[in-house]
Amino acid sequence: MMKKLLLLIALTITSISANATFNNNVPFELYGEPKFKVIRPYFDMSYSELHKKTLEEKDRNAYFEGGLRYYYGFSKRLDIPFPKDYAAAAMWFYEAGMKDHEEASYFLGNMYLKGQSVKKDNKTAIWWFTKSKERGFDHATYMLANIYYELSQNKKLAESYRRLYLGYSIKNYEELMKVNYPQAFYNRAIIMLRNKDLTRFVLADVNEILQSAFDLFLLKSDKDSCYDILKVMAYYRLEGHRSSEMKFNHTFN
Repeated sequence: MMKKLLLLIALTITSISANATFNNNVPFELYGEPKFKVIRPYFDMSYSELHKKTLEEKDRNAYFEGGLRYYYGFSKRLDIPFPKDYAAAAMWFYEAGMKDHEEASYFLGNMYLKGQSVKKDNKTAIWWFTKSKERGFDHATYMLANIYYELSQNKKLAESYRRLYLGYSIKNYEELMKVNYPQAFYNRAIIMLRNKDLTRFVLADVNEILQSAFDLFLLKSDKDSCYDILKVMAYYRLEGHRSSEMKFNHTFN
């Protein structure tokens, strides 16, 4: 199995190297929107009870549950399809978000980022993600980091703004690294490879960050993400590649 893994990585690197342009054009993308399990405290509540709870008690969790039902089009309690309606979902999430529901604020930020029933607007997305972050929702911090990085790459913006946004992005990723958020480690490493001269000191830092990301993904048994990191390590011939590869084969083969 180890020989097969080495062969796969070698083939990937050959393909990537052939397409890479000279001088630090990093052929690896940042990780995007995170996947996480949404907690639904009222998933078994009837619709009439749910509406009553919002109208009489102004319960933020009830508003959030209503938003989820419209956003995803489901109800586990009834086990039947529920019509998707992003406009209705946005209204329910808004009510919950204005009551400081961190996940509802996150969903609203994502809806503005994608333009789902609302006008696509990065500023409003940032506002809602920031509100979610202030309530301690790490996924919102991660999305803020991603948005700021994308803004830092917008060549239509003044250089001073691009540097400012890059700083915001890095700050958010590094906040998440303190709480062992694995995607933040990976994205921080890729940004270092994209934005700095690849001295041996920079590569040593990247190696350390990627090893930390690898170990965190390994704890989650996330085979695909571990493999992604091995590809980066192999491409840049990082010192941690061999030991990480041994861990990979021991765990997944």
